[in-house]
Amino acid sequence: MATNFKILTHRNSDNLHVKLSGDFDGGSAQTLLALLKKMCSGTSKIFIHTSALRHIDPFGLSVFRNNIDFMKRLSIRVILTGEKAHRLSPETKKFISILN
Repeated sequence: MATNFKILTHRNSDNLHVKLSGDFDGGSAQTLLALLKKMCSGTSKIFIHTSALRHIDPFGLSVFRNNIDFMKRLSIRVILTGEKAHRLSPETKKFISILN
């Protein structure tokens, strides 16, 4: 995981907000996915805020995109926000929305 990567979380109602900052690499993607799996219980929407991300490594992007499918099976809507939202979004995954 990138040494400067951080994840901040908070809940409101049945929504989980996840703010990412720093560089997003393969380890960062795995850390994010593990956190989402751990914290998704009782959640209907997860907002992933990307404005504080610096660099998105292609491998990290691939790890995230190839492993986010579990959210669809759990009927949890993932909403990516911020400047880097379009980079993280799996284009073929219709269950993910992008808000700019």
